[in-house]
Amino acid sequence: MIKDFQEEGTEPSTDGIRFQIADKYYIEDGAKIKFTDISENDKVKIQLAKDYNVQETSPAQINAKYVIKIIKLND
Repeated sequence: MIKDFQEEGTEPSTDGIRFQIADKYYIEDGAKIKFTDISENDKVKIQLAKDYNVQETSPAQINAKYVIKIIKLND
């Protein structure tokens, strides 16, 4: 679950997640978009590298370096 997207270099919000991922945002047809084109409650698909690791934290986390694409899905 992702509650909040924020630009790299901004302070993290108290109720969301800060991604330090630049230029990895797309729509389903493959066109690039800005992270600001994704809003709260949008559905996204996250494409991960084949060798990603899940960190043993609570909740479990995946390091941003394993994110290949974040794709905004059509409603």
